[in-house]
Amino acid sequence: MPDNPIWSCDDRGPRGECRNPHGCHCDEIAGLVAQVEQLERTCMARLPMKPLPEDAVDLAAHAITAEVAHHIKTMYPAAAQAVAWGSCKRSLAGVIRNGMRRLGDAAERGEMEAEIRAMRSQRAREDEGPAPTLST
Repeated sequence: MPDNPIWSCDDRGPRGECRNPHGCHCDEIAGLVAQVEQLERTCMARLPMKPLPEDAVDLAAHAITAEVAHHIKTMYPAAAQAVAWGSCKRSLAGVIRNGMRRLGDAAERGEMEAEIRAMRSQRAREDEGPAPTLST
């Protein structure tokens, strides 16, 4: 990089005009620097954040399970009556929690999209098998 790049110069005339023979963008750069400084002052990363509780995934899974269970019971009451509803809700909670953990761990590794594809593929393989039968 040259010692005196075109976009920055210290050679100014008596009225503050740039005397760089190549021309420069000192004023534009100064404006951009001011914008960056403003962004740094208001940056989300600098805002105080409350740390997530240790059981954040469990709390979120419980809330989502409650929403899903309510939807099933409201929209498909016959389905809710056809199963042991308490057991069904516990099963939903486990599936949702485990899925959230699996995707969260994959996201931390930067592999969430691949994990979603793997989960989709696993469901497709399971769907190809024979339908489960209810024993009475």
